[in-house]
Amino acid sequence: MNTEKLNKWADLLLDTGKRNNLIHFKDTKMSTAEILFPDYATLFERTESAATFEVFDPKLENEESEEEKENEEDEDRLSKEEYLKKYGSRLKKNQILLYNTCNKPISAIKNINKKAKSAIEETGVNIAYIAFGFVNWTENENSQYVMKAPVLLSPIKIENQSAVDPYFIKTDDEIIVNPTFSFKLQNDYGIKLPDYNEDEGIYAYFDEIGSLVSKLKWSVTTECKIGIFSFLKINMYKDLKDNAEKIIQNENIRTLLGDTEIQSNSADSETPSFDLLDLHNVVDADSSQAEAIESAKFGRSFVLQGPPGTGKSQTITNIIAECLLDRKKVLFVSEKLAALNVVYEKLKSAGLEEFCLELHSHKANKKQVINELCHTLKMQKSGLSEQAESELRVRKESQKILDTYAVELHKIRPVINKTLYQLYEAASAYRNAPDFEFLIQSISAKGQEYLNQAENLLSRYTEYIPSVGKDYHLNIWYGYKDLDCSYQSVLQLKNDLLAVGEICKMLAGIAKTLKEKYDMALNDLSCAHVYHRFFTLLKDSGFITPAFLDYQVLARSLDVVLQMQELSKEISAHKTFLDESFDADIYNIDGKTIYKKLIKQFQGVFFRLFSREYKQILTQLTLCKKDGKKPKYKAERILPIISWP
Repeated sequence: MNTEKLNKWADLLLDTGKRNNLIHFKDTKMSTAEILFPDYATLFERTESAATFEVFDPKLENEESEEEKENEEDEDRLSKEEYLKKYGSRLKKNQILLYNTCNKPISAIKNINKKAKSAIEETGVNIAYIAFGFVNWTENENSQYVMKAPVLLSPIKIENQSAVDPYFIKTDDEIIVNPTFSFKLQNDYGIKLPDYNEDEGIYAYFDEIGSLVSKLKWSVTTECKIGIFSFLKINMYKDLKDNAEKIIQNENIRTLLGDTEIQSNSADSETPSFDLLDLHNVVDADSSQAEAIESAKFGRSFVLQGPPGTGKSQTITNIIAECLLDRKKVLFVSEKLAALNVVYEKLKSAGLEEFCLELHSHKANKKQVINELCHTLKMQKSGLSEQAESELRVRKESQKILDTYAVELHKIRPVINKTLYQLYEAASAYRNAPDFEFLIQSISAKGQEYLNQAENLLSRYTEYIPSVGKDYHLNIWYGYKDLDCSYQSVLQLKNDLLAVGEICKMLAGIAKTLKEKYDMALNDLSCAHVYHRFFTLLKDSGFITPAFLDYQVLARSLDVVLQMQELSKEISAHKTFLDESFDADIYNIDGKTIYKKLIKQFQGVFFRLFSREYKQILTQLTLCKKDGKKPKYKAERILPIISWP
């Protein structure tokens, strides 16, 4: 398979255009600063020793005169030479003087520091560098547009304690040649920039660079500038170019390149059987995560997707641990530093940090990598502890319990022919319905047919609720059974109900007459009581009969009416006697109370003879009599008739 498509991918990684700061360096107001003092040789020598420099800030100097403070607004017009002349003599030991196009180098340093910190937090890569020396170059001999490209780069770290404290620049002893510009020179012009040799020194190195580029009528300057430089993708580009033949032998790469033969072989390959209990997870994993770990274990390619917080880092951690057990090497790559740190911390918590080599951070320099490799190689071998074996046994037992639970949950239940999972799902659909306790006898023997019948009956019940009520036992028609629905039976029932209606009207008329004529509310013989008694008679005697009412029921109901009529006549006779013997004030007396006292307290002659209260009662009754005569004891017993409830 040819490498044409792979070369196109590699070209997309490379940026050798004029917008790249490593090819065409531009001085900006807020992203670059030039070091005017000390000179480049002294600065480079101290940088090789990883020195720390204090940035000179005129605003923090107490020696500034009032006249200079007044002229601060004109300071942005100072040239490089004027700026050095003004502040160069004030520098103390270990201080450096910075300059930029707007005479605000401190603001530029602040901005560079902000961008560098952001890059470190997101990608773990430092992009703040000091550039030593620049090549002034043109695209061809006839071009008048001169560009500058840095030659040597040294990473730096900018620190500041507070707003009133100066900035400090910490250098690193790692000096690298501009990789992007070096590649462009070799690829376009056939010139290879030599590596820096500490033994030869900076002067000899720049002389060598100058002699190389002079053939193209280019020149070299010894300026030192601080800026933002990023050249990570150049290493990926070189790797793809130098190892193209090896890379295309990888099945995953060939699949991405569109090799149909690889795709068909992958589709035909069978997955070997594997027990999930044999996975050696170091953090918790659910079934979907275990499936991904199993795929990685057998070398299958897949994409693991999921929103934040769904356990992707846990899955990657377990995949790495499983591959380590199989004596495999794992390269974990991520664009974000946070993802790398999370996985590393999980491996560290599991005791696997000695198998990890951090190459993602700006702190992972050559010395640290070598020291870490030496530390790992010198470590003693460790065996499996008893605690680990105990945890494996517990895991197997737990797995067995969970498997049994899953089998029972999805097993078809007899009679109902459904699984518990299906039943739980159906019940959860009504979780917002109010609780209702109802005991079903022998529920285990009832299946789908019973459910269908119950559902049908309940549906019919809800339709009848508006007419019979929720509690149908309280309905007056409850218990009535008449299977004869012929025309004759229906007509007879209609006639009987009309007869009942006439009787009810008669009873209501009698009750109204008693109320109006005698001003008494019927207790035991009130309308409601009569209705209740009447329909009780219907239930007891003829409610189950086909005709609903028979002559016996009518006769008994008429007896009730006659009893009420006789009582009405008796009451009428007593009222006539009272009206003839007493005046209207007799009805204002509490006859019921007086009657109780006469028949209980004053029944004996002795009590009536000496009782003062009895004499008062006689006086009260005498005042109500029309003839003014004193009533006798027997006559007094007529008083219950006038005691109204």
